[in-house]
Parts: sequence; C-alpha cells; structure tokens
Amino acid sequence: ESRAASVNSESRLFSFFLFFFSFFFFLFFSLPPSARRLVPMASATPSARLRPATADDVPHIAKLEALSYPSDECASEDMIAMRVQNAGDFFFVYQHEAQSSAAVADSTNPPLLGFVCSTVSTESTLTHDSLYKHEPSGALLCIHSVVIHPDHRRRGHATRMLRSYMQRMNAHGGLDDARLICKQRLIPLYEKCGFVLLGPSPVVHGQDQWYDMQRTPPWEA
Repeated sequence: ESRAASVNSESRLFSFFLFFFSFFFFLFFSLPPSARRLVPMASATPSARLRPATADDVPHIAKLEALSYPSDECASEDMIAMRVQNAGDFFFVYQHEAQSSAAVADSTNPPLLGFVCSTVSTESTLTHDSLYKHEPSGALLCIHSVVIHPDHRRRGHATRMLRSYMQRMNAHGGLDDARLICKQRLIPLYEKCGFVLLGPSPVVHGQDQWYDMQRTPPWEA
C-alpha cells in the first residue's frame, strides 16, 4: 500500500507539471510573433551618446527635422547648416554608441536618433528674432529643437538626451538662463528635465500656441 501511494503521488506530481508546461506553451504560442521575443529591456534599447554636430550631419538632421515638425515650423536645411557653422558649440546630435558618424547606419538604426540645437541671445527672453540669429556674447541659451526619430520615441531617449545636453551646457560657462518654447502636450516632458512653465508664449511660429519654459543653472542633471 505504501508503494502504491508513492506511485500515485508521483503520478499526480507528473500530471501537475505536464499541465503547467502545457498551459505555459499554449499562452506563449498564442501571442503574436513580435511579442514572443524574450529580450531584456537593455538590449531592446541600446545605449546612445551625444556628440557635436558636423557639416556631414546636416542632411540627416534636416530629414529628421522634417519628420518632426509641420512644414510651416521646421527649419530649412540652410538654417540648420547656419546653426551648425555659427553655433556649433550648442548643436549636438544623438546616436547609438556603436555608430561613430551619421554615415554608419543599418536597417535597424537610423543615421541619427535625435538632436538638440540652440543659439545664444543677448535678450532676457526667447523671442521670434532669437530663432534666426546667434549672439555669442549673450547669456541666454535659446533651445530651438529637441528631436527624437519617430521610430525611437517613448523609450526615454528624449529625457536622457536633453539631460545630458544640459549637463554639457552647465560646463560651457557664460550662460545664466535657458529658455525654450513647446506645445502644450510636451510640457510634462520638459518638466521632467527640470524646466518650469512660465505661461503662453508671445512667439508666433506656425499655427499652434506655444508655451514658454525656463531652467536656470546649475544644469547638473
């Protein structure tokens, strides 16, 4: 009787494990193929870095700008080239660590993940004129574009990119304020990066209402 009870116990245990694994595989293969990949989050989102923009980056930046803004808001390729040439200390691109330049890309990774560009102004606030000129003697950092490629958004890239950018600006010296204008839906993103909402902006650029945001030094994170 003891041996029979042991056999029955082992049989029940085997049946339990068989049911468990059958149920697991049923759930796994009922998922769409894209959801079956058991890839860690870190592998799905490779590390990326900022580097100064170069003239070779301009065509790629212009394409990314056009993907991110309506035609009446996006900067022209000539404007982007001017900013890279005249305000290169404030223009950075963001790309995967494995890529050394925008010329290196594959079917998975675009030439650039994103970019941040600014100019410096002698004004005390960001104005419409500051969108089109750079005054090296100024102390106001005017951030014009914070862009991530559409295929790589909602992965934390924008926050990491802008925080890293502000750390670099903190080390630059000579700046005592930073301003940007954004649309209402993006206010929470910039608040996560330490910017404070000041209110509606008087700047008219395209059809939508813009909002003024500010961040004062130190810009350490």
